[in-house]
Amino acid sequence: MKRKVITMGILHSNKFNYFKYPPQKYSGDIINDINKAKIYESALDESIDLTINYFNEIKNYLKKTQSNLFNINYDWNEKYYNDFQVHESFNNYIEDKNNKLENMYKELNDKYNNLASVFNEVVDKVAWWIPFKKFMENFRNKFRIVI
Repeated sequence: MKRKVITMGILHSNKFNYFKYPPQKYSGDIINDINKAKIYESALDESIDLTINYFNEIKNYLKKTQSNLFNINYDWNEKYYNDFQVHESFNNYIEDKNNKLENMYKELNDKYNNLASVFNEVVDKVAWWIPFKKFMENFRNKFRIVI
């Protein structure tokens, strides 16, 4: 899921050896294990696809079972509507994460701008003590942060 995974503790099972995306086994040196661990970029997309396919299989099985027991036929529109709802729920989840990231970026940008303005004020106060205008401007230009 786009994360490095390290299995902790003593493993009494060999099931991890057969995973499509095997985790890094803990060797006692956590830094070395973190460096060796792999990030599988496609695992999240694959997991979402498998979850949607599984959901559709279960839904279709239940529809077939119910229609066989009660002789009920479903309209094709319902299938597309349910698929659309699943797709929309994943999109809403991703949009929520993006909104949180945008808010964090705005907060960090505001903090950076505040720090830069305070730093520029300090540079101006220090530059005031430099006697020659040419050196004063060079000092300001060298240390000023452009916001």
